[in-house]
Amino acid sequence: MVGRCLCGRVRYEVSGSVDRAYQCHCSLCRKQGSSASSFATIVAAADFRWLQGEQGVTRFRKRSGFSSYFCSNCGATVPNQLRTNPLVWIPLGGLETSVSPRVVVHLYADSRAPWDTDQLAGRVYAEMPGLDEFMALLHGGGGQER
Repeated sequence: MVGRCLCGRVRYEVSGSVDRAYQCHCSLCRKQGSSASSFATIVAAADFRWLQGEQGVTRFRKRSGFSSYFCSNCGATVPNQLRTNPLVWIPLGGLETSVSPRVVVHLYADSRAPWDTDQLAGRVYAEMPGLDEFMALLHGGGGQER
């Protein structure tokens, strides 16, 4: 699957299939995407590669550790390595390939915007679960979904 920023200067590829996704409802993700939540998945670093424009990616980092990576030209959010883990965060709205992942996890549900009243399907967390638990849900293992 190929993804890109708005202007096309930054392009990337994700190997394999994306059949599960998550939404994060925290205030930082809402501000980053000017939306009710982020819609993303996480893949192994080995399943991701930059095709062009990696040098045109800018990083904004808050003291808390939250980071936002975006195209320096158009401002579109682009993938980034998940801190020091061998994982890459993929914003699914940037993929050009048609995918239909099922949302299996909702993070920071207690921080939802008051106008975000949609029913949440899948596992719902008030905050962030442990990384192992989160990754197991996102990649097909672990736990009952509601």
